[in-house]
Amino acid sequence: MIGDLFLEEGDEDYGTLTSEQAKFSSLAGDIEKPPQPRQSSGFVGLFNQGATCYLNSLIQAMFMTPELRSAILSLPLCENTLNSYSSWLPEGQKREILMALQELFVKLQEVNENSLSTRNLTDSFHWTGEEVVQQHDVQELNRVLFDAIDRALQDTLYNDLIGKLYRGLYVNETLCTNCGIVREREEAFDDISLNIKNCSNIYESLQYLQAKSKLDGKNQYFCETCGKKVDAEICTKIKQLPPILTFSLCRFEYDMKTYERIKLTKNYEYQLELDLSEIVGEPTKYELFAVIIHGGTAYSGHYHAYIRDLLRTGTWIPVESSSEPIAEIAPEVVSNDNSNANDDNEDNSEPNRKKRKRNKKKKNVEKPTQEQQEEVKKTETFDNQDFPFSCSNPELLQNWYDFNDSVVLPIKSGKLVKQFGGSGETGYMLIYRNVNLNQNLGITEIPSYWKAPIKSLNDGYSKHREEYEELKNWIEVQLQDISLFEYSDGLLKYFLSEKSIDQGIPIRIKITDTVGDLLNAIKNKISNLEDYQLIEAKPLSNKYAHLIRKIEGIDESVLLNDAKFYHKICLVIAPKNPGNELLKDALSYIGEDFEPISINCNILGEKSMVSVNKGWTLEHLSLKIMEISGIPPNCQGLKIIKSQGDTKELLPINMDKTLSELKFYHSVQLSVNMKEEEFPEIEQKPQEPQNTGMVTILAADENDLSNVIQHLVPIKWKVKNLADELKNLYKIDTPIRLKKLNEGTYFYKEEINNKLKTVPEFEEGGYRICVERGVPPSMGQIVLRVSLEQNEAPKDVFCEPNEKIVDLKPRIGETLGIDMNNYKLYRTDWLKEPISVLKNENQTLTKAVIRDGDLLIVKPSDTVLATETVKIFVFLTQTGLPDSCEFLEEVSISEDSTLLQLKSALFQLPKIFNENLTPMHLRLRERTKTLWFGKVFREDKKSIKSQNISFGYNLVVQVLPEPESLSVHAMLLYICERNVAEKSRINLKEGIFDFGPAPNVDHLYTWALSILDKPWGMAEITLAKYKSHSFDWEIIKDERSVNERGSLVNVKNNKSGVGIYNLKKAPVLLKEGDLITVKFNGDDPMGVDDFSCEVDQVLKEEYRKRQNGDGKKAPRKAKPEKAIKIADF
Repeated sequence: MIGDLFLEEGDEDYGTLTSEQAKFSSLAGDIEKPPQPRQSSGFVGLFNQGATCYLNSLIQAMFMTPELRSAILSLPLCENTLNSYSSWLPEGQKREILMALQELFVKLQEVNENSLSTRNLTDSFHWTGEEVVQQHDVQELNRVLFDAIDRALQDTLYNDLIGKLYRGLYVNETLCTNCGIVREREEAFDDISLNIKNCSNIYESLQYLQAKSKLDGKNQYFCETCGKKVDAEICTKIKQLPPILTFSLCRFEYDMKTYERIKLTKNYEYQLELDLSEIVGEPTKYELFAVIIHGGTAYSGHYHAYIRDLLRTGTWIPVESSSEPIAEIAPEVVSNDNSNANDDNEDNSEPNRKKRKRNKKKKNVEKPTQEQQEEVKKTETFDNQDFPFSCSNPELLQNWYDFNDSVVLPIKSGKLVKQFGGSGETGYMLIYRNVNLNQNLGITEIPSYWKAPIKSLNDGYSKHREEYEELKNWIEVQLQDISLFEYSDGLLKYFLSEKSIDQGIPIRIKITDTVGDLLNAIKNKISNLEDYQLIEAKPLSNKYAHLIRKIEGIDESVLLNDAKFYHKICLVIAPKNPGNELLKDALSYIGEDFEPISINCNILGEKSMVSVNKGWTLEHLSLKIMEISGIPPNCQGLKIIKSQGDTKELLPINMDKTLSELKFYHSVQLSVNMKEEEFPEIEQKPQEPQNTGMVTILAADENDLSNVIQHLVPIKWKVKNLADELKNLYKIDTPIRLKKLNEGTYFYKEEINNKLKTVPEFEEGGYRICVERGVPPSMGQIVLRVSLEQNEAPKDVFCEPNEKIVDLKPRIGETLGIDMNNYKLYRTDWLKEPISVLKNENQTLTKAVIRDGDLLIVKPSDTVLATETVKIFVFLTQTGLPDSCEFLEEVSISEDSTLLQLKSALFQLPKIFNENLTPMHLRLRERTKTLWFGKVFREDKKSIKSQNISFGYNLVVQVLPEPESLSVHAMLLYICERNVAEKSRINLKEGIFDFGPAPNVDHLYTWALSILDKPWGMAEITLAKYKSHSFDWEIIKDERSVNERGSLVNVKNNKSGVGIYNLKKAPVLLKEGDLITVKFNGDDPMGVDDFSCEVDQVLKEEYRKRQNGDGKKAPRKAKPEKAIKIADF
């Protein structure tokens, strides 16, 4: 079910290029999803905390008992408010339990919510995490819970609450057969345990319970009257039955033959009405009220409950069962997942709908067994019927509900029959009520101190749902100026590393609006829109943009939903007639087949990652390869290397075809060699019927995998005959083993005498064999090949797939003659080059994705490969301001180094070192492509790789007078004043803005005025945020009245707030490194100033020159590409 949710080391799928998509399908995702309203049944479910279904079933049965509910709601636990506890009960765990139980009953009765948590109740029990994820027996819980309530109510007016409702009396009698004296001992019970192994219904079980038995032989009874051991008769009689009678069915027992606990699933009948007059000697009748059900085995399972609604507060409309064919109905699976299957916040964007559809097809749904099909038939038989046994009270057939954790559904009484037994799901506890109880039943009013909180809660839910439903109709369209991209060779790539779908200008619009409405909204942002074109772009995970379609050709009267617009769709704004030829070329590649991808080229043994567009022709790619390697197109031998070692040669006749037509995909492996001579392409054909007795194989030597030969062999041969043939063919004088490339495994020693025709697919012809030097493994083993150097002959190590790497290392050391305590293991790529170290040595080979025949290179522990290092460009600032920054040095460091280790390395640089300071005095932060300063790196113990400090990263160092300790919510911001007259910014400063996880606009007002030391009031200023990626300004709009300014200063953080109520969310999106400008409104009485500065345009022009190659920039060395492992080669 979980699939590839958690990828282990080496599991990455390099062939998949995903697109960035919004997490949610509408703006409703920006706020917390409100709880669903009460279920259509009229009841509220209970969430399963992990394995608390047994608790949920019992709590619902208790709540649905009117007498118990009334008593719990009547407990005077508080005075006028929830914060004022009454003196009726002292503080402590007793009060905690009763308060939590009362709260749960109040909410189950009054709150307009789909499901509730039992967390407060289990916390009052002082349960730890283990109790809520470990299932217990519901019969045991029933006794423990009643005992807890009993103890909590001691010395109160309600001290006999449980006893009056649920407690009965046994009389245990012992008759001495010698003197005839009977001795009696009374015993209270909360439930009666019924033997079902030897009985078929409740009446038989009660007779069995009260049957007499003898004490004789070694078990004789000592009679005090007789003064000796004598024979005796004993029996248990029911003296007094409680108003609410609970039967616990003994469905579990210990099998003395198998020494295992087993579950008895035999058929055991129970009636809707019980006449127990004979037991107590007076007219006594009971009616069935609830059945608590256990489904599963003696060691695991799931509980739910069928309960009758005595107060008729629910909506009882049983749903007819489905008439699907039995073969199409999957076996029932009980889930403890509390998530909503139809979550409105689910990602419903267009690309992800397709992805889910593909994943759905991959699911392997097992066909139900014959036993499961019979169970489905049995369920359908009773689902649509009433209870089959007659009863005098027709109301007993109505108002039944299935309380199954968070789901409560109405059911017909016929479903009760299914729980008689015969399958894994059976009745486990039966709760009956005395018929005299069912008079004058009514709903008890909740305590006065709960009324205001519940009303506030329900009103809040209602408002929240209305807001949420409205936002579900709104989406955000992201306008992205072409300046956000660099472009070359028909490719558009985002400059910034931040999430691509959040870049640009957001426009909020209803999904039911038209395309024309959207264009009008865009015109409000861009006055001369007629000079530009809008193109839908799909941001990809490799930071390139895939241009999908032009918006210009879409009918403006079409609704956005019908035009396939979705939340966070990105629209690129570009000139209709771009003067730049590179841009013009990039904008010409529009359509589904023009996807930007990266391919792994091996050019004469040198690896290189090349970014291409699938709309390129093969000739275009060939010219690109010539730019990199200098090999002319007519001398290039191009081959696509597929999984399992297959190759596909790209012939000259393919030069006019596009990469899309040639089935190129992201991270495809392309081999580039010099052409020596051309070989005719051999068409593989299946074995012709007339060639009986002979079959074709495709064989290759491990030392020359590209040289595949076809060879005919007799199908009657054994594996050892084939091995001898190939050994002679390749002139090998040492032992060999054969690897089955179709399956990725070897022929084992035990298979050497097997006939070839027993091998699956062998008779079809074209079976692929790799010849390796070495002995074959035994059944169940895999072969690992280890060496100290890439070019030396590897040695074999035989091992089990479930063997741990740490246990394997000593054998590898013994094989190579070294002490592995000073060495580490590297996985290799298809060129036998080490690519990544096996860090987690406690993993098994299977978990680490080490396969049969893999080559591992052994290196000293202090080895750091080029692929494990990152080169960082270090800049130094003395003031902490972006306009004061100089290039310092290039630094190479291991990607696994911690931030503190990086600081220590930088501290040793001559221009930074100070004997009076330490590495902790360094502040490290990002330097963006626009030369602005971004986030501060503060997690010293984490690796630089985990903090996304990668190859080519620009890092700014500032030496501080004191070590800095920023909180997780603190942001380093820049602040300045606005000079309206000169259209400039003055008095630039930096400061720490720390107002918790959800700062609001009043916090920003207060902080800004404090840093600038200005006497202005909040109503006298306007704030704007500088957007460094686009060199323009965004005014932080505060449409509140003057009197409301400052009202949020002491307000608790509102994580679900948006806009000015949480500046970290849209539209402000405040982040570290942002520049905030303060304008005194008295300098701009008309409010026409837009905060723009002349310097912004200068910086923007310089930025474009740098990106187009017109400006100078620091030289950079090429990043060493990490090789990618594909299949067995």
